[in-house]
Amino acid sequence: MRTRIHSQPLSALALLLLSVLFITTSCTQDSVLESNPDDLNVVEAKSSNAEPARRAIRGKINNKSTSDPDAPDGLTCFDTPFGDIPLTTNDIFGNMTHLGKIQANSFGVPVECVEVNPETFTIESVYRVNYIGAHGDAIHTVEYPFLVLDPATGFNTGTFSGDIEIVGGTGRFENATGMMKFVDATFVGDESTWEVVGWIEY
Repeated sequence: MRTRIHSQPLSALALLLLSVLFITTSCTQDSVLESNPDDLNVVEAKSSNAEPARRAIRGKINNKSTSDPDAPDGLTCFDTPFGDIPLTTNDIFGNMTHLGKIQANSFGVPVECVEVNPETFTIESVYRVNYIGAHGDAIHTVEYPFLVLDPATGFNTGTFSGDIEIVGGTGRFENATGMMKFVDATFVGDESTWEVVGWIEY
């Protein structure tokens, strides 16, 4: 009689424990199965400092020929069919993802006048640009603007296109790489406006 009385509660307790264990195991398996592999990759990319992650980048930029006496010198394309064309060193303004508001001492400096084509009113050039972010870190680029001048305005206005190569920087961007393109890029005199779109890896 006593054996019966004690075995019933023990059996009930054992069944209860087995049920809880089964439910817990089932829920854990469902949670793992329902996890999105992409979410896990995103977490790993954000948490790992060893491997750089590729991210989208875009910005809205404008510039103006600098009046800073400490800025690097500009460059002139001499003896072109359009006359001597100055490629000025420019102060850079605007906003860019990963940088925020672009800070003072961000310069675009011409380093080469590649080719001038009088038949198409175009100039190919190379610039080195330093974009300093709100946090003090900078992105360095080599830019290849392809300028199309408007003869109706005495070649004082026009558009440009081309590629932008990200070649490192400072702080978090020290070994950054990437590519961007000029979008909706225009100039009037020594002032230009454009957007950039592309990717950066750091």
